[in-house]
Amino acid sequence: MESTIAQKQNKSWPDVQFSIVALGMYSAMADDISAMVGLKKSSFEKFYSAYTGTDAFSLMTTLVKPRSRGEIKLRSKNIQDKPLIDPRYFENEIDLKIMVEGYKNSSSYVLLHKKLA
Repeated sequence: MESTIAQKQNKSWPDVQFSIVALGMYSAMADDISAMVGLKKSSFEKFYSAYTGTDAFSLMTTLVKPRSRGEIKLRSKNIQDKPLIDPRYFENEIDLKIMVEGYKNSSSYVLLHKKLA
């Protein structure tokens, strides 16, 4: 999707990407999601436990060309030490504005296409 910000800047590339993933909600999903993304199992269960055993989908919105720049530094000379990572998400406020617009568009898409819901 080309955001209104990109359109105003006469950019000719999309700056937001949508991905739809079909999935079924299964009983061990909270464990799997917690391990993959670091989300607390209790948080996942609070919002999604009612949907266990049902068909579902995930609509992900991704910023394709972020302006914010993170930083990775070595913690020490020891290669076993994990690096210091500061992603600086949304440090540039334009990134946040584009993502909000992208989320609004993805929500509209789902509401307009009731077969998905």
